[in-house]
Amino acid sequence: MKFIVLELEGLISQICHVQNRIALRNHLQNNQRASVVWVDHDSEEDELTCDQMEEEFQQKVADFVNLFSENDMKVSEFFNENFHSAVKRLNGIRKYIAYYPKEEQDENSLQEAIIETYRMFLLLKNYASINFSAFHEILKNYDRRTGRMISPWFMISQSHSSKSLLTQAKGIQNFIGDIENLYANRFYKGYGSLIKARRDLLRRRQPHHMRNDQTYSIGFHSGFCVPLAGFSWAFVTLAFETRRINYMFIMNLNPKSVIRLHEILTSGFFLVAIWLSSAYL
Repeated sequence: MKFIVLELEGLISQICHVQNRIALRNHLQNNQRASVVWVDHDSEEDELTCDQMEEEFQQKVADFVNLFSENDMKVSEFFNENFHSAVKRLNGIRKYIAYYPKEEQDENSLQEAIIETYRMFLLLKNYASINFSAFHEILKNYDRRTGRMISPWFMISQSHSSKSLLTQAKGIQNFIGDIENLYANRFYKGYGSLIKARRDLLRRRQPHHMRNDQTYSIGFHSGFCVPLAGFSWAFVTLAFETRRINYMFIMNLNPKSVIRLHEILTSGFFLVAIWLSSAYL
């Protein structure tokens, strides 16, 4: 959005520059002292210059309007796409609550789904408000610098269009209220349930941390990989020795530094003993 604003501001500056040149030319033509200067020029060349300046001005204005409309359409399309996705998620949550018995519903998953959908609508609302304000400020700057009035036309078009950012942002508030009521009726009861639900929906979630028993379980089962690798090594060595395959020559190993089969098995059983003893600690 920042680059779009800079590009639109650049076009506004160019329009103002051409507009000032036209105003200066008109002022010189109407000035009595400058009339002699303008008479010395060829009238056909002067008329051609006037036409070129007017054409350049109209082209700059057309470029500004086209660029503004193009980016306004892109923002609206992106918003509508994500808005329909959020509405689809909300309808899926409602169907899940309506069709499945409460005993079969996963409370944690349902709660996370409602919170995620709620925040999607909040992000869409902020997105629409920020972009609408940015476009409106650009047009106000255009009106102020050029003396033309485009911002009222923009406000009228946004108010009457059902797909505009302003209209969609107002409609999102209804969905946000529905989600708050849904969350309050589902997880809270009694007085102040809506306030508690809104506070819970907006509360920052902490990342999920594993419990100590989960950490121990993962470490305990992962630790068996070490003796398992030792026994696998022993099995491969036994297969080579049984088949009388000179694996030391094939792998270019030094016979003095190679660990024998019984040494590998001894190390493996020692690691298994350590692994089993950790279960009783």
